[in-house]
Amino acid sequence: MGAGNISANDWQPICDLLVQKIREKIAEQDHNATGALSASVEAQAKELGDRWVVEVKANHYGRYVNNGRRIGSMPPVEAIYEWLKVRNIGVELQRESERRGLAFVIAKSIREKGIPPQGGYSPFYSKGNSIERTGFADRVIEENFTEIEDVVADLIGKAADWIVFNQYKNTYKHLNEK
Repeated sequence: MGAGNISANDWQPICDLLVQKIREKIAEQDHNATGALSASVEAQAKELGDRWVVEVKANHYGRYVNNGRRIGSMPPVEAIYEWLKVRNIGVELQRESERRGLAFVIAKSIREKGIPPQGGYSPFYSKGNSIERTGFADRVIEENFTEIEDVVADLIGKAADWIVFNQYKNTYKHLNEK
């Protein structure tokens, strides 16, 4: 199984790079209100038959941050409420019921317009129109392709060396048996 003597540890530089760069993108995109999403990002290399796959995971809401949310799907109001508290949005509202109402209105707007919103502007979020709204985690691979390619090339070389060595060893052993 697998190619050569490559192990999950050999893929660790790619895993570490992806985690670091995705965390940087989360911060650049101002999607790090509590730090929970960034802290949840992890990458792991897995052997699947004769190939290796690097799997990147994050909190469940990471997919909405990176991929957006389609129209018609309402996020949990409580999650929006907690986000408002962390961002200090709506602090001027006197009653908790007003703040929860604001969370409901935002969740309803997300259901109607999706994420990123289809049109609209928020004076509360000045960076809102200048950031990449979705797909930024995917662009980490594009932006770091050369570095990833270098690690993969080294792994291919390591696998090829192992295959050639074993072929030589088996041929030499076979010749000595005659």
